Amino acid sequence: MTSKRSYELIYGYRHCFKENVYSAGYVRTRKEAQEWADQGNRGIISVPRPSDEESISCPALSCPLKGQSPWFSYRRL
Repeated sequence: MTSKRSYELIYGYRHCFKENVYSAGYVRTRKEAQEWADQGNRGIISVPRPSDEESISCPALSCPLKGQSPWFSYRRL
């Protein structure tokens, strides 16, 4: 991480047993981070679902979280 990167773009999936969070990169300004999160939460942008994402392999036959969309946010570094 360099001093030029001040916000981490994050997304994740909620599960019945925990929440997984993934990093999607870094931006310099809060405005950039907010715009990215807003676009993601409105469905304008998407991210690839990690192949090891646990919601895919949930053992519950009718788990409503298997087909969910990720949430998007950011955090200051």
